[in-house]
Amino acid sequence: MAGWTHISSTQLSANGDVFGGAAHVKSIYVAHSATAGTVVLRNNGSTGSAICTMNTAAVLGEYQMEIPYPGLKCDNPHITIGGGVSFVTVFYD
Repeated sequence: MAGWTHISSTQLSANGDVFGGAAHVKSIYVAHSATAGTVVLRNNGSTGSAICTMNTAAVLGEYQMEIPYPGLKCDNPHITIGGGVSFVTVFYD
């Protein structure tokens, strides 16, 4: 059916590449402890520019950020995790 896309996901519990190529990041889900933390989406690997930063509160919880259509275009999306972030799941196409 025209207009449909295939969504994939990658779960990370440490810094790492989401996908080894170009992708549109659609959503980022974060689980965090009672320690404040950060999740940084970088374009083009671990040394690429930060295109989205999420800060987590110093309370146990989960958060999902929906990114408006068409998503954040990355040449090689990479996630950097800091503080009390337990894991991150990135949804992309």
